[in-house]
Amino acid sequence: PDLFAVPGREEARPAPTLETQSISEEFRQGRERLVGGDVAGARAMLADAVAQNPDDAALRTLYGKALWADGEREAALEQFRAGAAGNPGLTLAYAKALDSMGRTEDALEQYRAAASHDPGDNEALKGLSTALLLAKRPAEAVEPLRRVVERAPNDILSAQQLGAALEGSGDLDAAAEAYRGVLARMPDASISRGRLAEVLQQRGRGEEAVQLLREGLQAQPNSANLQR
Repeated sequence: PDLFAVPGREEARPAPTLETQSISEEFRQGRERLVGGDVAGARAMLADAVAQNPDDAALRTLYGKALWADGEREAALEQFRAGAAGNPGLTLAYAKALDSMGRTEDALEQYRAAASHDPGDNEALKGLSTALLLAKRPAEAVEPLRRVVERAPNDILSAQQLGAALEGSGDLDAAAEAYRGVLARMPDASISRGRLAEVLQQRGRGEEAVQLLREGLQAQPNSANLQR
């Protein structure tokens, strides 16, 4: 699977200019080749199309994906950068590329830009919060994760990450509430159960923590997350 999905023309919402409309066939064919596994063919076609239409942000981003698939990371990054500059709706692809290359601070800046451009973009918020957690900045991850969970309460991974961010920030009561919310939706979520037990132990509620672990072990006796 691809490291990240590059939005199509309709998803990117480029400005409806005559220039954009005139290259839609090249974009469509290039994307079809790339999706079909013809990376070399897509790269050659898109290189020509970009040379003829350098201001088309969606085309630049798609060309960046072709370069990325061919192992040309730095060249791909330049195309993603140009695409994001031409159309802020394409910033997420740039952020994900930076993140994949280990350029955390640059990636965080672009994730924030993507989330600012489209406050309803949960993928941008999730990318931002995950990068912040990996950078050991849990307090900064709380707010974007709250926004994700509010809009997608069944997103178990994000809800669990919210618990981790709150726990890492020292807000143990809120962390416990978040972990309980995960268990209410997925009782077999052993990571959240184990973390909730740890939080309860820290809050001096050892008996409750032990009972929580026992209940989990009855259903998942081999779970390493529940072993103490």
